Amino acid sequence: MNDDDLLMEQLRGLAGVAQGVPELVDQAARAALSTRRLDAELAELVLDSQADTATPVRGDDQARLLTFRTAHATIELEVRPAGDTVDLRGFATGTSGAVVVETATGQRHRADVDAGGWFSVDRLPRTSVRLLLSGTRGTDVTTSWTLL
Repeated sequence: MNDDDLLMEQLRGLAGVAQGVPELVDQAARAALSTRRLDAELAELVLDSQADTATPVRGDDQARLLTFRTAHATIELEVRPAGDTVDLRGFATGTSGAVVVETATGQRHRADVDAGGWFSVDRLPRTSVRLLLSGTRGTDVTTSWTLL
C-alpha cells in the first residue's frame, strides 16, 4: 500500500464518522434560499436591543426589541420569551392588512393588523423568522430573516 492509498483509507474512515449538518443550520440555509418575493421591498434591521446592549449576558425573561425600516414603512417588534416559544407584539406604519410571520421550518402564522397598526402572534418557535406585510404604496414589504 502506497502513501496515496493510505491517505484515501484514512479519509474514508473520517467520512464514516463525520456528523451531518445540524438541523438549525439546514433550516436556516433553506429559508435563506427559499422563494424570496422579488417584488417585495426588503425592510432593513436598524435596531436590535440584544445586539445593542453593553451587557454580554441577558436574562431569559427579558424582552427583545427589533425595528425594521424601508423608505416608506416601519415595523417595530417586541419579542418576549414564553418557555420554549416566544410571543411577538408588533407595530407597523406604512403597511395595511395582515402580517404573515414565516418561520425557517416552513410554518406561516397570520395576524390582522388593527386600525392603530398593532398586531400580535403568540407561541412562535425559537427559530429564524421573517415578516411579510402589504405596503400602503402598493409594494409588499418583507423583513430579513432574524433568529428569535
